[in-house]
Amino acid sequence: MNFKIFFKRYIDLSFNKINIIPIVVLIINFLVLRVFNITEIHENGLLENMQLLVLFTAIIGAFRAKNHKAFFNFVIMLLILMIARELSYGRVIFCSIEGQKDAFYQWSDYKYGFLVNYIVGFYILAMCLYGIFNKIYIDIPLILKKVKLPICSVFGCALCSIAQVLGESVLHNTVLEETSELILYTIIATMVIYYCIKLKRPTRLKQIHQ
Repeated sequence: MNFKIFFKRYIDLSFNKINIIPIVVLIINFLVLRVFNITEIHENGLLENMQLLVLFTAIIGAFRAKNHKAFFNFVIMLLILMIARELSYGRVIFCSIEGQKDAFYQWSDYKYGFLVNYIVGFYILAMCLYGIFNKIYIDIPLILKKVKLPICSVFGCALCSIAQVLGESVLHNTVLEETSELILYTIIATMVIYYCIKLKRPTRLKQIHQ
């Protein structure tokens, strides 16, 4: 299959209405930061809690999916992993250093803290095995035939990921880092819900793509 056929069959190059949601969230976030003159985002603050809320919303959307249940179960497992990562696998909740803001003990500072890495590793392995045994790699092309992949959302995810890395590792700018993560999670959540809704109407979608 050449690229032209691939894009025609699986990729939606138009601006999808779901892209309006993360744009609105970005604008609101920018206005709030400017109005309240926020120059630093602290751990466990409102913005980070909003990120978790968005991811939980995506989980609820995936849980309510009527078709391709194995695929959406895999998505739920991936979203849970993202939530766990956002919480540093519980470290930002249970390991704060008393009297120091945004300071947390490492899991390696605890006697059995190394077990966290094994637990996360086993979880990722279980998630991958679930995907393989349920043939998610076959299900994905079938889904994309019914509902094309919105390329603007994919581009937005890539852009936000780059901005997040720059904010965290290069610029050390928590506002850029956390804002990028919020928009990234919003795009992911809208895509999950978008596919859940669209895949409930297979007959109509089939007629459209014919």
